[in-house]
Amino acid sequence: MNEIEIKIISKLENRHKGKDNAITYKNLAFLLGINERELRNIVSDIVTNGIAPLAGTSDAGYYFPADREEFDHSQKELNSRALKILRRKVGQRKAWIKYEQEKEQNKKIEQLELML
Repeated sequence: MNEIEIKIISKLENRHKGKDNAITYKNLAFLLGINERELRNIVSDIVTNGIAPLAGTSDAGYYFPADREEFDHSQKELNSRALKILRRKVGQRKAWIKYEQEKEQNKKIEQLELML
């Protein structure tokens, strides 16, 4: 763990424990003197690498889960986000296949029109 990861974990665990005590990523980035994108990437790495169970919501911000109930709620929110991304991926694939089929069909029509 590097220094900034330790600062983030410590700040959330000691001052922002529980969803009701969440801090927005903008405020946390400002307090730490880093940009917001860097903060989001670092928090993502902390969680992804199993270093700390940090949680966050788009409206409340980042927090350290206060209990199992908050942890479970965070897990459900992550599942919901993952499903939305998966649905988007599937929809994009369907749209691309449809686009390619229409493009091929238009090409065939153009070829037939040239022969007439």
